[in-house]
Amino acid sequence: PSNGDLMRKKGKIGVSPKHPPLGSENQIKSSESEEEAVESKSQNYVTKKMGKLSILTEVIPFTSLKISGPVFVLSLPKGGTTTIHNYFQCGLGKDVSAHKRILETSQQFTKIGIVMRDNAELGKPLVKGLDVKGYNIFSNYEVLNMGKRCFFPTDGLENISKFYPNATILYVKREAESWYKSASMWGDLIKRIGPQRCSDEKRQFFPKNYQTPRRKERETVQHKKVWLKFYEDYSNRIRSFAKQHPSLTYIETSLEGQNTGALLEEQIGIPQICWGHSNMKTNS
Repeated sequence: PSNGDLMRKKGKIGVSPKHPPLGSENQIKSSESEEEAVESKSQNYVTKKMGKLSILTEVIPFTSLKISGPVFVLSLPKGGTTTIHNYFQCGLGKDVSAHKRILETSQQFTKIGIVMRDNAELGKPLVKGLDVKGYNIFSNYEVLNMGKRCFFPTDGLENISKFYPNATILYVKREAESWYKSASMWGDLIKRIGPQRCSDEKRQFFPKNYQTPRRKERETVQHKKVWLKFYEDYSNRIRSFAKQHPSLTYIETSLEGQNTGALLEEQIGIPQICWGHSNMKTNS
């Protein structure tokens, strides 16, 4: 398969020929909202604006999708996680997709990565305590602090296979160079993703004794080569895991692909009108 358009459904790998309860199945009403319609397969879909977010006027129940939950999004930060989160919110409504953190009260947030890390350390199901809140999709849940208790997305893979053998893994992949350039420009993200003693899983992607480069050194051939290999090795780790666990549903596609929206509609069931790009900066 080329350009990242790899699809895997229940143990079958190939290129797609086409590229808990919701409680929010009622129409979303907004007299001042903008509308946009698109022909998609057998019917027209219409979205309405809710703040900066576009949501289908008639959202889809999670149980009507072509995939089973929970859904674990393994894309790295600056790899399209906000775009994916907005895609699911557009199709399913709010409070179904948990991205980085969830709102507990008007002034209190819970970081989902910390909940997952603690569950994994205690041998509990990864999303225990989050699933009862109605969330079915989880993204951007890494804990990249510099302390002793970080949590990298692949740290949770064995827990997923043990407790959620019929779950869905979604991996939207960027071109490695595009990802590295974008991540390098996003604050101290590269430093936080770099090798840390707290994650054996993550450390295996880097050369022994490798030190994360300072910002001015990040574009050197030496460091760039390490990070491009890191990204490809991370991608291959996910693919290898999926092959070893055929009961899982694995979906992989390219963030930059022209047909990604149509491909996801075919495989997931949310119309392509919901697909777009978020958190985009100049040259990122």
